[in-house]
Amino acid sequence: MDGHFFVSYSRADGAEFAERLADRLVAGPPSDPVWLNVRDIQPGVDRDDQIRDAIRTCRGLFFVMTRDSVQDHWAGKLEWVWVLRYKKPVIPLRVDAAASLPFQLSSRQYIDFSGGFDIGLARLRAYLNSVSSPKWMLQELRDQLTAAERELPRADPAQRLRIEQDMQDLGAGSADQERLAADPEAETERTEARISAGLEQQRHRGRSEADPARARFVNTPPAVALGYFRDGTRSQGNSVSFWVPLMSRS
Repeated sequence: MDGHFFVSYSRADGAEFAERLADRLVAGPPSDPVWLNVRDIQPGVDRDDQIRDAIRTCRGLFFVMTRDSVQDHWAGKLEWVWVLRYKKPVIPLRVDAAASLPFQLSSRQYIDFSGGFDIGLARLRAYLNSVSSPKWMLQELRDQLTAAERELPRADPAQRLRIEQDMQDLGAGSADQERLAADPEAETERTEARISAGLEQQRHRGRSEADPARARFVNTPPAVALGYFRDGTRSQGNSVSFWVPLMSRS
């Protein structure tokens, strides 16, 4: 996975921790890029646009759990809500022992910093070392599916269709990751075979279109079928796209 980690915190009681965390993660080893608003917001550019772009391009979000940030009224809640909508990981970091996870994140396991910063940092680094492994991605998909299931009954009617589609996509992704986690080598071979078959199909179509004079049809030729392969590969006209699970942390 490329990109930075977005740090979401309350300025009321989490600013000192957030800056300390950013310093240590960037310093490494290993060095992990971090986006922190007080350091990365650029003058002369719309603040909300910069935050939106930082969320859209992040690898994941560190949610700093303090007494203020876990309240329903906290304005920064929108940051981790949008990360969930982008289907990216939210990683809760409990700084205050009295802070409890918000309802929508309650199925997730937090990393505890309340017993000491260095202890928490060691746990966080161990966690980051597992990011993008098949088992980690399977758990992340399951967490996102649980969050969507919790959101659905409380959602506005206009949002229900989107959430239901998200749940279908997450369910299909979880099934793929279960196979990958059970037998990574076999699933990788199957994925590579599907990619090769798709590329060969693409080349074949390209040759057919490049030399239309080779064949003449008395009747109108059949239309190109639209659909999805069982593994999630989509075939549409001349374009073929693939979803390939990440195998290791970049």
